[in-house]
Amino acid sequence: MRLTSVLLVLITVTACGNGGGTASSPPPAPTPSALFTPPPVAFDEAAGIAARDGRGGRVTRLHLYGPQPPIVWLAAVLGGDGVLAELRVDATTGKVVDRQAADPEAAGTAAHLVAGDEIGVAGAREAAAKAVPGGWITAAGLEERRGGVVWAMEAVDPARRTRKIEVDAATAATRIVP
Repeated sequence: MRLTSVLLVLITVTACGNGGGTASSPPPAPTPSALFTPPPVAFDEAAGIAARDGRGGRVTRLHLYGPQPPIVWLAAVLGGDGVLAELRVDATTGKVVDRQAADPEAAGTAAHLVAGDEIGVAGAREAAAKAVPGGWITAAGLEERRGGVVWAMEAVDPARRTRKIEVDAATAATRIVP
């Protein structure tokens, strides 16, 4: 009985990698976050879906959100009627899964920012993509900075680092934010 117990302990310790036998294999690498893998519905497609569902309005904000599935694009679209719609676009299927009107104060702020935007979300994406070659865009939002309107963008570069980019909404000039 005692020999059986000793053998059982020896087998258990060896199987766990502490028994002096061959070195155990290293633990598997962590699975990359879903936000570091481009979703099936890319930024441009999500922006188009949001604009169409927002009654042909102007996208003022679009960012990928998904600490866990389902991953969605969160969008804000200022419609021609002055209503700011907040949408959730499924990043896998492209379906709008939620839509609601934002408060009127947010709509007023968005209208002010859109008035200073000459390039739109597509122009901002194009400029940001040139600033981070091989990367993909995960977020964009119109903001007022230093007295002007900019698109505050985020991109994931080929090395899977998040890069922040400011794109001037009037000229499309870019600046990588440290």
